[in-house]
Amino acid sequence: MRRALPFACLAAVFQLCFLAPAIAQQDRFAYAITDITKEGAGWNALRMLDLQTGQYSDVLLNGTEAARKAYDASTRKELTLQPDAKWGNLLQAPFATGVAAAAFDRAHNRLYFTPMFVDQLRYIDLKTMQVYHVGNDFSGTGNMHNDEAKIITRMVIAPDGYGYAISNDGSAFIRFSTGKKATIEKLGALVDAPSNNGISIQNRCTSFGGDMISDDEGNLFILTARNNVFKVNTTNKVATHLGAIQNLPANYTVNGAVVDNEGALLVSSAVDASA
Repeated sequence: MRRALPFACLAAVFQLCFLAPAIAQQDRFAYAITDITKEGAGWNALRMLDLQTGQYSDVLLNGTEAARKAYDASTRKELTLQPDAKWGNLLQAPFATGVAAAAFDRAHNRLYFTPMFVDQLRYIDLKTMQVYHVGNDFSGTGNMHNDEAKIITRMVIAPDGYGYAISNDGSAFIRFSTGKKATIEKLGALVDAPSNNGISIQNRCTSFGGDMISDDEGNLFILTARNNVFKVNTTNKVATHLGAIQNLPANYTVNGAVVDNEGALLVSSAVDASA
């Protein structure tokens, strides 16, 4: 495991939220959600990131564009979006209130994501750059306004082709299919392994935020913003605390993770560029 991406300073400048391995050039690239500008702190622009050089591409999709068309994933027809009672037209933008969870679907060349405070699964067709809405009530946790515990902050597409998503507090564990006919399964809440010794997957101070990856056997690994690592069994929903990532700077938070083509796990921080 590498301590950090060698371009962590760029990741911090762009407020890097997640990394998802891309298909191009033997996983040399990743997709990253950043701010539109270098000085900003939002998670609202899609770019590609060269894992060897640390260079970002220009913006591939501006997620703040409320006028961008959106389509129903089932019917492929254009949607007529209605203003939200609280957010107005903001939620009509692809990344709406920002994106803290996304996953690359290699088989269909899509990027799945959920906007923060919006309980809806969406994806970008990376060939056409069109945005599709899969359905509402994604997590089943109800109104997300002003409740950070309910936000979906971890997402990954596993080797079996299914996507998995987990809320900040672990109370919502969701599996979704990525084929023509999408299915969404609400699996319930994660539970702590007896060996966790008080470090709970549901604890705000130790276990919110971060990112998630999957191994070849289908196990999920959550890397929390406070640098703790949990292994999640998708069958019994048990989250086992494996320990904390060592030798990181004191203020370092893990906000992104990606496995490169050499099998190394790279992590990045949205707040610390010193590593």
